[in-house]
Order: sequence, then C-alpha cells, then structure tokens
Amino acid sequence: MNAGKPFAEQVKPFNFLLTAHLPQFVAPPADEDPQRFQLVAPWEPDASKWLGLDWANKYATGSETFCLTTGDSPTPSPKVRVQSYADVLAEYRVHPEPKSLAPDGKPAGWHGDGLLKRRPVTATRLVHVGKEANELEEIQAGVIRDAGEVLNEHLAEGVWFAVVVPVLQRMKRAALRTHLSGSRISKLRAGALHPGRKALASLATVAGDFAREQLRAAGVVPPVDPIDCCAAYLETVHPTGSTR
Repeated sequence: MNAGKPFAEQVKPFNFLLTAHLPQFVAPPADEDPQRFQLVAPWEPDASKWLGLDWANKYATGSETFCLTTGDSPTPSPKVRVQSYADVLAEYRVHPEPKSLAPDGKPAGWHGDGLLKRRPVTATRLVHVGKEANELEEIQAGVIRDAGEVLNEHLAEGVWFAVVVPVLQRMKRAALRTHLSGSRISKLRAGALHPGRKALASLATVAGDFAREQLRAAGVVPPVDPIDCCAAYLETVHPTGSTR
C-alpha cells in the first residue's frame, strides 16, 4: 500500500482516520455482512468534506469504495445511509440503561419512567482472557462489531469440570443422547469425561442453552456467553441438588 508513495502520504502507525456508523435498523449495502461492515476513510479535519470522501469497508479485501449520505434517499441508492448527530440524539432519548433497574424492579428499558436504581450484579466466575481484551473500547465505540475478534477466552479443564459438567449432569439422558453415546454419558455422570477441543465447545454450548432456559424460567436475565449461563445457573438456580 505504501509502495511508491512519499512519506507524508504513507500509512503509518498511530495515524488517525475517520469512521462512520450505520443508524439503527438501517442495513448495509446488498451482499455486505452487517457484522463485517465498518466504513473508514483517511483523516480529514474539515467536516464539510466528509460526505465527499471515498469510504472503504475495513473488513473488505478488495478496493471497492462507498459514498455516504445522512438523509433518506431513494431505494436502491448508490450511497450508504450513515448515522448523523441528529440520529445519535434521537437514539439517546430512548436508549436503555442496562446498569440500572426501573421503578418496577425490572431492567430499565427505553420506556422506564421515574427514579432508577442500581442493578445488582453477582459475580459467578473468574475468566482468563487473552491480551486482546485491551481493544474492548473499540467494540464499545462500534469500530469492532464482533467481540470474538479481540477477546479470546481460554476454557481451561478446571472450568469444564467446575462449570460445564455439573450442568450437563443435571440434564436428562434423553437430551444428552443427541450429543453423546450411552457410554460417554456414563463417563460424564461419573465426572470422567475428557472431550476434545471441538466436542468441549459443542457440549459447552449445549449446557449453556439448557442453563439459559432454566434461568429464564426462574425470572433471571441470562448472560450471553454459554459458560457464563452455566455459572449463573449453578450460582442462582441450582446451587445444590442431585443429578437427574
């Protein structure tokens, strides 16, 4: 990319750039993945020129560029509708407040009215993650849409036996037979099953789905991550009890 360019025009570490966000409920152009579509452009301090720049999708491997608009345009349009300051203000007026509870004791949504209370949080487990977690601010800013790109959780064997296995042991055999043979179910019940990496991830998802259903039935808002669902289930819904 820098070949043949004078130093002043080359891409260098720690340079600034511009990024634009799609408004809520606005889809990206056809054939573009909503989770892998983030427009960027070279830094330009003059805001009056932003709509005239050539914008590129940071995830694209080709050289296609896009033109922007902040207003509604005929469909289909060659321009990409992006978020304006007016859109930000309109969304802020009705944005939920996940850290708080509404006066009725439920998580505060856009319709919450009255004095909000702090939402209690119960820590269910400690998670060891890779150093890529230092880019979570970029996720919150919308520059990175998929947390999996920058956050690597290491599912250690201790987590498997402490969090996942107890949930699987509380599931009915009929539900486990879809994923495990009879002999492997017996090993699981005995706490002696050591699956490979792929099977471990698959079974963690199965356990997480079961735990999520149980949490919802108990009136608990489940976490997103399946391992966190298992930990929350064991902490709040089924801390003790016999295997079914």
